[in-house]
Amino acid sequence: MSSKKILIEELYGNAFRNEQTSPPEFTWSGIETKLNDVSIDDAYKKTFENEEVTPPSGLWLKIQTKLMVRDFFRFQLNKVNVYYVAALSLLLGIGFNLPQQNNEPSVIAPITKEIEKTNYINEETAITASSEKQSVNIEKQEAAILALNKKPTTLINNNVKEPVNHEKETETETSSIENFENDELEMINPTDYALFGRQKTCVGNECVYSLKGAVNKETAIKWNIPSNASLVDKSEHEIRIVWNKEGVNEIEAIIENKKGNRLNKKLSVAVDKPETPGFKGKTEVCQGVFDAPYAVSNDKDLGKQYIWQVKKNPYTPISNGYMKVNWQFAGLDTIILTDINLENQCKSEIVIPVIVKKQPEGTVVASMTDVTEYRFEFSGHTNGFKYVWHINNIIYNDAFPIHKFEASDIYDLKLEVTDLSKCKSEFKSKVNVTKHFLRVPTSYFASNKEGYKADVSSPLSKYRIEIFNPQNERIWESTLLQDGYPAEGWDGTVDGVKLQTGKYVCRINAVFEDGTVWQGFTKSDNKVEFTLIDAQK
Repeated sequence: MSSKKILIEELYGNAFRNEQTSPPEFTWSGIETKLNDVSIDDAYKKTFENEEVTPPSGLWLKIQTKLMVRDFFRFQLNKVNVYYVAALSLLLGIGFNLPQQNNEPSVIAPITKEIEKTNYINEETAITASSEKQSVNIEKQEAAILALNKKPTTLINNNVKEPVNHEKETETETSSIENFENDELEMINPTDYALFGRQKTCVGNECVYSLKGAVNKETAIKWNIPSNASLVDKSEHEIRIVWNKEGVNEIEAIIENKKGNRLNKKLSVAVDKPETPGFKGKTEVCQGVFDAPYAVSNDKDLGKQYIWQVKKNPYTPISNGYMKVNWQFAGLDTIILTDINLENQCKSEIVIPVIVKKQPEGTVVASMTDVTEYRFEFSGHTNGFKYVWHINNIIYNDAFPIHKFEASDIYDLKLEVTDLSKCKSEFKSKVNVTKHFLRVPTSYFASNKEGYKADVSSPLSKYRIEIFNPQNERIWESTLLQDGYPAEGWDGTVDGVKLQTGKYVCRINAVFEDGTVWQGFTKSDNKVEFTLIDAQK
């Protein structure tokens, strides 16, 4: 480090250059004023303004002491040494105050008192008040004053003269500075380290906590974790733990250097318990219900995220906490609702079983009772079912309504069926009403001598009728026509034996004389069920 020599005499010489060697009393006030206007610290600090390293504040005090001691013994006749003026004031009983900074004790007072005890006098001084006393070697006096700064204080014998070893003195100063710097390096600076990790978490969560900072081979780290946490993994500056119980806890990292200095870093962690989400929606539904709404009960909690899942049936999330389901498939299904707290990462799940009841099944059967008049029924009819028929803009609530159409045309038909579980089905079909109609009775009395046969609106060119028993076995058939109309009917017997009363089935195929093909019954297999009555019991 470069340095610049500064003499105290040069700082104050202008004030005394024209004064007598022994200043008169009236100049003391001027001396004191000059001294109070100048800071010795500031004078030496300017020397280091352009240096890369600024010595610590404690080092300035040591340098200040040494320079004041040296300048004390470098008095010249053509200049006034401020320290000799101070010593002279003590010998003459005159009060003198040197400026002090930062309320630190002055190093001048003990030096001056020691001078009074040993009667040290600079060999070049012109102050006549002590001219008769023995001269003392300047370098020896300097060594004596330096000794005053050491503990315990040692008095120097005036009569002993020893050569001053300046090289040894320099080594002592360097060692003192190095020790001071090493002492400061031994301390652990709290701002050099920081502890990081999640401070809000949930029971069961795995979290990582890291110590960031000057972690090196000169320091050792010890981790302390609370009893309600389990250690998963650990490295020099990081741990991974699982929280087992709710509560407020502390993670602690202890940093220790080789000198035994310690620093504790703590992090407070709040551990919460998962909360089961609330649920709103039906758990017993009917097949065929669409856009069925579902929601969480705490849907106003903006700090949470909700995830929906339905295993079998299609669903659509509407917004956070809402969804709709189309119940297309009957049976047992499952809704899974997951609740995630975005602040502490608590995650909980609820599984909701849902029973999807089957819809009513069947078909619409239309039977002609007269020209343009039809009788309707539901093939899956069961007592207790509710019906709503929509036929040619007229509503019927009967199980078997009869409707007469105004003219030949194709008409729309809709039926709503509700079963005992309040599950609803809807059926749509069309009714072709023309002048070519064919009908059969829904019940037959065995006593009717004409037998069971078809009634047609106009002559046929072709005709075939078949009768089946409850076991779906064909037991009778006929193709006979007379003048284009069916010529014979079934008498309710097989080989002359009367059959039992019950349900039987009829199937007919026919073509009218003008070539119009009869469309058959509304069922896909062109069969219609009827009841045999008054047969063998």
